[in-house]
Amino acid sequence: MEAAAKLRDAGCDAVYTASDMADNRGPFFRPEQMDRFILPYLRKWAAEVKRMGLWAILHTDGNLHPIMDELADSGVHAIQAVDPVAGMDMKRALGQTRGRVALCGNIDCGLLLTGPEKRIYNATVSLLDTCKGSGRLILGASNTIFRETPAAHYDAMHRAWVDHGRYG
Repeated sequence: MEAAAKLRDAGCDAVYTASDMADNRGPFFRPEQMDRFILPYLRKWAAEVKRMGLWAILHTDGNLHPIMDELADSGVHAIQAVDPVAGMDMKRALGQTRGRVALCGNIDCGLLLTGPEKRIYNATVSLLDTCKGSGRLILGASNTIFRETPAAHYDAMHRAWVDHGRYG
């Protein structure tokens, strides 16, 4: 919470907790472990961050489908790293969360690294079409932008957003 307060005081509007809870096969924890060791602390963190007037974002990658409902009820504003490589289907995730949180990502960071630009653009358009009307997408990479990612590849994702998302 001290770090969140410092970030708020420095002018940040949002903070995130990097709390990986799953890999590509699913959650690391059994439901009773999530209920006892993870969710109470995530709820407390989200409530305090909100009390500070900040946006609370949870970063966790992996296949979150089995715990998406619990995460959506945790109090966070957004879940970052909805990763298609881990089997995360954005349409299914939107259905699971039912407007309770924003979902971030879903453009494969490996695709952003390797391209080509046309494929990145088309993948982004497809994602935007899937999420139209939900008001719950924060467009971005499925996890992280690799340092070696060509700027033109990131620009292809942005162009698709300009053409079919925000203005489309």
